[in-house]
Amino acid sequence: MIDHNALQRFLNVDSVEALATSHSGWISSQLKEKLERQKHFVESIAVAGEPFISKLQTIQGINA
Repeated sequence: MIDHNALQRFLNVDSVEALATSHSGWISSQLKEKLERQKHFVESIAVAGEPFISKLQTIQGINA
């Protein structure tokens, strides 16, 4: 689950479309390089604000 509004604010992106375009460019540029496992992405804990976490817990119920 991704809080797109928070991500847009963090990355200073104006719209979901601009975020998608940027993301696609980042992926394309990384695929041109030698692929390596990036520990900070696969072993870190997700972080979010309290409102997003509360909403997620409500949606997910006991599984959250």
